[in-house]
Amino acid sequence: MKRTPPDWISFRALANSVRAASAPLTPPGTPQAGGADWTSPPRLTREALIGLTRALGAAGPSWKLDWTALDTIEADAAGPLRALLNHWADSTVQLRFAGADQLLLVLAEATPANERNVDAVWWQLHMAALRVMHRADEFELLALNYCITYEVSPPPWEDPKGSYLPLDLPRATKPGSFSGGAPQAGSATLSGELAGESLSTWQRLDGELGETAAPDISCAALVRMDFAAAGSLLNWVTARHARGQRVQFTDAHRLVAAFFGVIGIADQAAVKTRD
Repeated sequence: MKRTPPDWISFRALANSVRAASAPLTPPGTPQAGGADWTSPPRLTREALIGLTRALGAAGPSWKLDWTALDTIEADAAGPLRALLNHWADSTVQLRFAGADQLLLVLAEATPANERNVDAVWWQLHMAALRVMHRADEFELLALNYCITYEVSPPPWEDPKGSYLPLDLPRATKPGSFSGGAPQAGSATLSGELAGESLSTWQRLDGELGETAAPDISCAALVRMDFAAAGSLLNWVTARHARGQRVQFTDAHRLVAAFFGVIGIADQAAVKTRD
């Protein structure tokens, strides 16, 4: 099926930047000058995507996007964003995302398995995001769930032509979001960005919580968590649950709470969202 992106997406405005973006890749770990070229608002609209294409048209060779504040994508923005991500994946661009897992959390919430009443565009957008981030394994898993949900052949993985790296940006802690002092007895915190197995984090929690019967873990300062870290956390919570300890996560962002539900953490622990 021929796919034509909506006319309002200004790919023409990005053409010169695409050529510049094909320059040699900046080595991993090289500090990025300045902040993001574009920062997502909490509610992503079609109008915001127009601003995105304009911002990147004036950006340098590496396009730096910050998704950290994203909370909701409006329905009429899903198709245009899918087209934009597919365009990037098929172009020799250099992408840098901050808050990439926040974007994936929003998309995970929008693509519940086995619910055929959900517009398939959300699944296609989710897969486009994974492809542009070079996450082949997660793409294959999502494509399989897409196949089961809609009873269609799963779309094949195609290697993106551009490059991608996560982007670290300085974060300002929200006032009152978490205390810098020592945690109370039987309590601990998860904060910042958790990626990979994060063994040192679970060892820290063991040291702070000991064998508390009802451990309380604040997620107020938790920025993001990838799938590998969530899997390790699930194993940690399951081990505590097997010893008769009921872990409670408090002050979690609602998307983090939804993610905990998808992974299975909420089956073994209590999860309370922020007010």
